[in-house]
Amino acid sequence: MKLKFNFLLLFTLVALGACVEKDPSEDSDGDGVNDVADCDPANSELWADVSYSAVDIDLDGYRVNISGEICTNGNLPAEYFESSLADGVEPDCNDSDSTIWRNVTSYYDVDNDGVGAGVAYLACVGDTPEEGASFSSYDCAELDESKWRKAVVYQDIDGDGVGSGSRTISCIGSAPDTGYSFLGYDPLDDLSNSESASTFEVEIPSHILSTPATLADGDIP
Repeated sequence: MKLKFNFLLLFTLVALGACVEKDPSEDSDGDGVNDVADCDPANSELWADVSYSAVDIDLDGYRVNISGEICTNGNLPAEYFESSLADGVEPDCNDSDSTIWRNVTSYYDVDNDGVGAGVAYLACVGDTPEEGASFSSYDCAELDESKWRKAVVYQDIDGDGVGSGSRTISCIGSAPDTGYSFLGYDPLDDLSNSESASTFEVEIPSHILSTPATLADGDIP
């Protein structure tokens, strides 16, 4: 009987304790903010909810407009921002990877020569294209890594490095194909003449002698 009474008394005390309201002035973590107002009453380093409008989770300097509240020490962490991105500012295309942040028009570079071709697509990248792609689209030989650009060349019959005759648009790499030259002012380009290979200088304006710029498909005269 006594045991039953003690159990009943214990149960009653526990029940009464559960009904007692928490002291509104209690500060469990000792951070100076009462538990009822503290967003994390068990952590003395956090106590205030602060609103944010943008985040940069990967800390690459590029944000995404996401809003919410976070429990803080009164100041937003480095990854969170009070203001959202301004109109016209592109958000980070991948805020979980600090090496990529922008969408750039790209082209598949099948032969890995650094110049792509074909249908354009948007890729989330950083400073450089993703693997197997390029920001350029003028590859004139998609399956030949030694050729990627179109340029004006002249046939060099005598092999002295200066061609002659009519110009030709050719798909090349860093240099013209064998038997051709960027220069076309050879006054004697004839294999039947023994002096041909050593005769190639004429008086001509310097701007004409300069190496022509790379031509894209739409620039061919």
